[in-house]
Amino acid sequence: MDLIDIIQYENEHTSVDFKMIPYEKKQNKKEDFLKDLLAMANAEVNGLRYIIIGVKLLSDGERSFHSIEDYIDDANYQELVRENIEPQLNFRYDPVRLNEFNLGVFTIGPCENKPYMMKKDCGTLKRGMSFIRRGSQQKLIIRTDLENMYEERYKKRKEAEIKESYLYLLEHEFRYIQAQLWQLKSLVVEGPLIEELWSPASELANHLILEAWEAIVKSGLISTIDFDEMETYHAAVKSTRAAFRNVCLSTAKWQRFLQWDKNIEKGELTQSIPPHLYLKQEVDQCKRSISYAEQAIMKAIELISIREG
Repeated sequence: MDLIDIIQYENEHTSVDFKMIPYEKKQNKKEDFLKDLLAMANAEVNGLRYIIIGVKLLSDGERSFHSIEDYIDDANYQELVRENIEPQLNFRYDPVRLNEFNLGVFTIGPCENKPYMMKKDCGTLKRGMSFIRRGSQQKLIIRTDLENMYEERYKKRKEAEIKESYLYLLEHEFRYIQAQLWQLKSLVVEGPLIEELWSPASELANHLILEAWEAIVKSGLISTIDFDEMETYHAAVKSTRAAFRNVCLSTAKWQRFLQWDKNIEKGELTQSIPPHLYLKQEVDQCKRSISYAEQAIMKAIELISIREG
């Protein structure tokens, strides 16, 4: 659901809050803003959180819109948060136009370093104070909340370490297979029948590893990898297996053709495809699949290298 849909159709919940009056119009503007921001940042939410200014939810489920007259620049809020909240909190404040109304939206997250709390006194908010949002309500953080946050951080850190180690192994496996593909391409040649080259190509194709990818799949880490990354890695694995499989299948077909050709020479069969045409057809197909696999492998290696950088 995009932001406009959230504004028009969503009700208030843990990751969405509506405010009719801008913070700068309130009596305790700094404290109210910091308190709401802390509560949102500490909420048990996967993904972004939104505080939408200029919208009031009515009892009948409808909503009333109120244009913001004097838009406060994002930099002012950023400075206020830097001075009062720790650790560093990711958020931004943007103007949003909806029909004839000028609204404001605070987009908060990702929030990977909870708990967020006050680092100094600010009015009624004291140093070390913090809040958490549950549903449409916010409460002071208690010890149980802190324990849950630290446990979740530890779990995510271990998952990240495990994922990076698997991807490190996957990169090395991709590089090894890249070398195998290059060698395979050098063996798959056009021209007269050369069994001495074609057979080793088939033998090499039988030594495909990809153990790191199998480990990632079995470990359940697929769910922690971004969709685009997962698609890139999977395409590299799939295209590589297709290239090696094509070489094996083509070799098996070529061996059957050899036997067929020998029977023709003995007069047992009367028709034959010219050997060089049959071989060229198989070689062309194998070369195309090897080339595609090389490109997919290079893309996957590049993506892993960017992550490491």
